[in-house]
Amino acid sequence: RELGDKYVRSEFKAHKSAPIGQVKEFARQWKEYVYTIDLQAQKGQFGKPLDPKKAGFLNDDQKENLARLEQEARKIGEGTSTA
Repeated sequence: RELGDKYVRSEFKAHKSAPIGQVKEFARQWKEYVYTIDLQAQKGQFGKPLDPKKAGFLNDDQKENLARLEQEARKIGEGTSTA
């Protein structure tokens, strides 16, 4: 949870001064995420594969951050996290 909270805070801060179109898209995707998490929580199953088209738009830093996030999530799921 701590990792996710830090990530969310940094994303919201990063979009505070973004162009309005980017802010609207961020807000749309955030709402979609919240809806998805709620549905997954009801089922007790979390996660979904990243759409390859969306993955193609990620820059190298974003890909690296996503890989780190996935690693930490897997550790938590396996009970081997050091967080």
